Amino acid sequence: MSISAQDILEAKNKFKWDYFAEICIKEPKSLKFVVETMLDGKSPHVQRAAAILTKVQDKRKRALLPFIGPMIQRLQSPAHDAVIRNIFRLFQIHDFSINQEARVMDIAFLYFQDPESAIAIKVFSMTTLVRLAKKYPDLLNEIKAIVKYQKPYMSKGMLSRSRSLGLLS
Repeated sequence: MSISAQDILEAKNKFKWDYFAEICIKEPKSLKFVVETMLDGKSPHVQRAAAILTKVQDKRKRALLPFIGPMIQRLQSPAHDAVIRNIFRLFQIHDFSINQEARVMDIAFLYFQDPESAIAIKVFSMTTLVRLAKKYPDLLNEIKAIVKYQKPYMSKGMLSRSRSLGLLS
């Protein structure tokens, strides 16, 4: 069974997401379609495709490896906030090659520091940065400095995530 746009539109709960994630794991063509649907940026497909991809990543993290490059590229061009948010949601627990790491960190820094970025994008990009920065202590210090500077302007969600990541005391 292949997944269609209508299937994605009807995937409104965890049971459907799990079901479609299993199909994606078994059928690369379906996985490719779901990734392309998320990257395309047409709501409400984006959210539901992202939910399916999150389940795919939970079940078989390596299944998304062939799509990391296109996801990184998508972050470098104008996209709907839902696309950016969901890519960073996936990236906050994903492993990258050295080349990809550098690109993801650069892009995440841009979104994290941009006052126009939506709160969820900032939160997920910050989480991605902190996870990647564990390998680079100097970078973690830079993130802490930015958080300290931005603290008076942060939303409650940003403050909460900053504390949970150990960026604020």
